[in-house]
Amino acid sequence: MQDFFGTGIRFKKSLNVARSALLCAVTASSLVALSAIPAKAFTYRFTYDLDSTSESSRNSPTGASARVDFRIPSNTRGDKVSLNLFVKNTTNGTFGRRASSSKLTGIAFNLPNGITIDENNVALSKELDKFKKDIVFRSFSDEKISFDFAFADNNNFFGGNPNGALSENARPARINLLLNMNRPDPERAYERLFNGFNRGRFKVAARFQDVDRGRSDSLLGGTVIDRTPKGVPEPGILAGLGVMSASFFRVTRARQRHQSSSK
Repeated sequence: MQDFFGTGIRFKKSLNVARSALLCAVTASSLVALSAIPAKAFTYRFTYDLDSTSESSRNSPTGASARVDFRIPSNTRGDKVSLNLFVKNTTNGTFGRRASSSKLTGIAFNLPNGITIDENNVALSKELDKFKKDIVFRSFSDEKISFDFAFADNNNFFGGNPNGALSENARPARINLLLNMNRPDPERAYERLFNGFNRGRFKVAARFQDVDRGRSDSLLGGTVIDRTPKGVPEPGILAGLGVMSASFFRVTRARQRHQSSSK
């Protein structure tokens, strides 16, 4: 009888050890699989404000303002790098002549040398549905300022009917682009863009019409107000790591209990 119970106890301990080993193996293999997932793990992002810090085409700024979010997913699209723009009309009566309404009819900016927009893969918003190249602004201090690219509500970047443009109450207009560059690298593209705008080498220009139902205004330059830290995982990745950490914890506890009962 004693041998029978002793054999049962030993069998139970062996079963616990096998379970712990299996859980450890499954968790380890899951970590390997997770590390091999090619999906987007995080997004590089910075926000550019055109506001009271910008140069206005008027001696007294109207108060029209805008915000552009630059977002670059960490995964590439074949041999391209994705750039998603979120453009918002932020006119709210806080500076200048305190305009409370306007229509944002276009934005323009430059890109670093060696980075261009793939013109065959441009997804525009309904408000800014025209893609323009080689725009020349003449609104600032009688100086001609050239921009590589622009997005506008019509083919006339500096005029036309603004009824379909981006109003102050509208949701941000989203523009999806693919960038061409040698050795496509989202982090390198992000650093070059961020450093260029943050240090003032590149600027964004914005054009407004129907400001408080009558005036127009243009803004040049602004301020980078926000930057997402590099390497921030998506919530799904964090959740997966949390589950696996808990699994390792259970394996460790099981081993400790087995070792204690064996002494």
